[in-house]
Amino acid sequence: EEFVDIQNSHRLAKAVPHIETAVEKLIVKLSRTGAEVFRQEELLRKTLEANPENRVVLRHAHREKSTSMVSLQRQRTNLLAKHAAVLEEMAMLGPIIRLADYMMCDALMQVVTKAVRTLHGALKNPDQVMGMFRLLFTFTDTGSKLVPDEDSLSKAMATLMRSLVQVVQQVPRVLHDKRLTVLFRGGGGNMG
Repeated sequence: EEFVDIQNSHRLAKAVPHIETAVEKLIVKLSRTGAEVFRQEELLRKTLEANPENRVVLRHAHREKSTSMVSLQRQRTNLLAKHAAVLEEMAMLGPIIRLADYMMCDALMQVVTKAVRTLHGALKNPDQVMGMFRLLFTFTDTGSKLVPDEDSLSKAMATLMRSLVQVVQQVPRVLHDKRLTVLFRGGGGNMG
């Protein structure tokens, strides 16, 4: 039980807060990226709406100068191309957030799998590992006894495995964060 208590306290004091901090940083970065894409789209859309007929007048030193039709058409084509690219980026926000969520879950599962494999390897090859469990070997009237016994040790390992599953289940999902749901509006894809 001491081993399980140490593992639980380490998980609650160090592992879970570290994971939550990493998820929070990822959410903030995704949120900023999405906000920037939406800001660019709004700016380009307003520019295109303000000048639907290619009427651009440039002011130089208090005099007006009209630009050529070719130049106006080139500017309009460039704005339309930029707007199309930004709309494409907006459409990719949903899949990018979904991918980030999957990558975060996969990284966490790899950490948990590695921890379980390490523990399994230590239990399988006890000669290579020292000091994992504290066992007390006592002599009794009827012989000798190990404390904790095999059943207690098995229960402790089962409790440890359940707690690892709980850690994975408790991690906040990037995909379900309310701050990112606004990124799915207007062509940002769906979350499912």
